[in-house]
Amino acid sequence: MENEEQAIAALLSSVASLAQVYSDFCNVTQTYLRRRRAIIEAIVCSDSADLRRRRPYTQRRFWVRPGRTSAWWDNFVNDAVIAEQWRDNFQMSRSAMIMLSEKLRTHVEGTQTTMRAPVDVLKKVACTLYYLRDDGRLRETANAFGLSRQCVSVVIRQVCKAITTFLGPEYIDTPKTEAEVQELVVNFNKTHGMPQCLGAIDCTHIEVKLSRINSRDYINSQGKVSLNVQATCDYKYCFMDVVVKWPGGTQDGHIFANSKLCRDLKDGTIPSCPKELVEGEDAVPVFLLGDPAYTLMPNLMTEYPNGGVTPQEQHYGQAHIKAHKKEPVNEHSLNDALKYDRDVQPPTRPTVLQQNADDDEIEGKRVRNVLTQFLDL
Repeated sequence: MENEEQAIAALLSSVASLAQVYSDFCNVTQTYLRRRRAIIEAIVCSDSADLRRRRPYTQRRFWVRPGRTSAWWDNFVNDAVIAEQWRDNFQMSRSAMIMLSEKLRTHVEGTQTTMRAPVDVLKKVACTLYYLRDDGRLRETANAFGLSRQCVSVVIRQVCKAITTFLGPEYIDTPKTEAEVQELVVNFNKTHGMPQCLGAIDCTHIEVKLSRINSRDYINSQGKVSLNVQATCDYKYCFMDVVVKWPGGTQDGHIFANSKLCRDLKDGTIPSCPKELVEGEDAVPVFLLGDPAYTLMPNLMTEYPNGGVTPQEQHYGQAHIKAHKKEPVNEHSLNDALKYDRDVQPPTRPTVLQQNADDDEIEGKRVRNVLTQFLDL
């Protein structure tokens, strides 16, 4: 009997110990859960905006939408269209596009996965050119090539970045030797009738989305949001220099004055190759042709204010416009252009130190006067 009582007492003692251990475990667990809940609530409160933007997971209905087809593009690949259709839709011939695709292949080629085959390189290039040829419509481009808009967006960015990074320096470059400068100057004179001219320069506005930073700077004179892109072309209308970084509200003269092209012309990186055009007058260096939105400099010629006063100045203005414009210009177009320059073009503000600007303008006027005399001979 005594042994049974001892056994019961030992059992009760063990149960009490287990109860105490269980109670301690519950307390520790509750403390952990309270801390865990507090941490989760803190994370949710601090990142609630991001969590609200997240969409609940939904299973994909299909990988390729029913009815999506690339039949239009397949006609080009299979030579079912006439050769002119390549230029009409992509602004280049089939052979030129294939050559461009091969140059970009190592930079834009996708990898094979277990899900699907990558988009062909030629198709990527064609898709990009088709999108860029006009105003650019993602939906229109996606429907033409049988791709999704998301895929088209990725392809366009990838191809444009590859062209800019790897092909840009190969094809767009300014001359660095006297032989290269002389070749461009001689051919420009033969083609457009302007001596000592290296090329033509102008700016164009490319509409963009409104930036959150300094948004007012991107509003141009027409009230549109844009980038002001400066381009310089040679006698064949091939780009020598392109500047794409200035907001639409920036004046053309300011862009040129702060460009590497202007610095290269001034410090001799681009040889000036001066030449005597009129007997008794100082030699004239090579220069670019610009419109009245630019500031007159020795290396950048603009027209006379108000189209010129004397017949000689007006004759120079006509020669200037003919050489600066791409298409042939008749007398009526010349008068319209001169009137536009007088009435519409805003005055260009100085963009460098005033003393240097005055010196450049004086020298620029001298060069323009020599050209006026030369063209009047």
